[in-house]
Amino acid sequence: MNAQLPTFNNPYVSIISEQVKSIDSLLDGNFNEINFELDSVEITAKIWENKIETYNYFNNSGTKLKIAFYFQNSEMLYIRVNEESKKLPDLAAKITEFYFHDNTLSLIWDYYKRPTGIALRPDEENNFFGYNVDFNEDFLKGYVNTLYEKTKTTHNTQ
Repeated sequence: MNAQLPTFNNPYVSIISEQVKSIDSLLDGNFNEINFELDSVEITAKIWENKIETYNYFNNSGTKLKIAFYFQNSEMLYIRVNEESKKLPDLAAKITEFYFHDNTLSLIWDYYKRPTGIALRPDEENNFFGYNVDFNEDFLKGYVNTLYEKTKTTHNTQ
C-alpha cells in the first residue's frame, strides 16, 4: 500500500500527523509507569500528559503489541498498533493506525513494515512473519477501547 494513500482520502490525516509529531517532540522522561493484566494479557503502560504507550504481551498466543494513544484536551487523535513479527521481530511489523476527528474514528489504515527483497502475496504476510490472524480491525477496535479505559482506570486508582 502506498504510504501517501490515506492523506489523499482523508483531509485530517496530515493535521493529525503534525499533532502527533508535536506531542512526541515534547515528551520527556517525566511519565508514570503502571503494570497490570487484562484477561491473560500482561501490560506495561507509560503515561504522559497527551500520550499513553502500552506494551502488551498475550500469554496464550505469544503475540506482542505496542500501542500508542495520542490525545489532546481529553479528545482522542490517533492510535497506533504495532504487532511485532514473531519470526523477524527486529525487521518486520504489522501496523494498524486509527485516526480520529472530533473524537470520532475517521480512518483505519493497515500496512506492513518488512525487509526489502521479500516478495509475498497479500494472503501470505501473516503466516510468513508470524502475525496473529485473529488480530483483525474488528478485534483491534474493541481491544484498544478496552485497553484505553482499563489504563485510565488503573492509573487513576494508583
